Amino acid sequence: MTSGVRDVPAGDLSVEQVRLIVQRLTAIHEQLGEVVKMMHRFAAAGGRDWRTWDRLLDHIGRAGTKLTQYSGDPAHPDWHPAAEKAIAEAASTTIKDGVLSEVTHRKLAEALLLTIWRSGGYFLVNPDDWPDLLPAVVLGAVRTAPLINADDLMDHLRDPGNTDPR
Repeated sequence: MTSGVRDVPAGDLSVEQVRLIVQRLTAIHEQLGEVVKMMHRFAAAGGRDWRTWDRLLDHIGRAGTKLTQYSGDPAHPDWHPAAEKAIAEAASTTIKDGVLSEVTHRKLAEALLLTIWRSGGYFLVNPDDWPDLLPAVVLGAVRTAPLINADDLMDHLRDPGNTDPR
């Protein structure tokens, strides 16, 4: 990994890069605005059930993760290939057949590893300073996480040859 937490590339962004950053962040901002409006309407209607509030807050949290990812990408483009490589190396040491395909597990683990690195970056922890076992731990967590592997919303990502009921 070549990026330090505060390393910023030299030179200028291309017009396309600026357009993409603004487009992505604007879309997330608009989604957040819609969720906040829903929250106001739900509260005004007397909504108090935890299930609905949990979903609304979860949506805000996921949008926050997207903001973290997209806002850090221009400064640290090398983190994506580094995370992909780290997860691939961790996956080659132990292969586990799960309810989801190995490709899906790896992609989810890659996104989670990037999120950890980005969060660490905000607290000035360079990805090089994380334990070497972190990619394997992240991949293991994704492969065994019941909420990931049994979520009804993930049905379209399931390995059709796998009948594991988890």
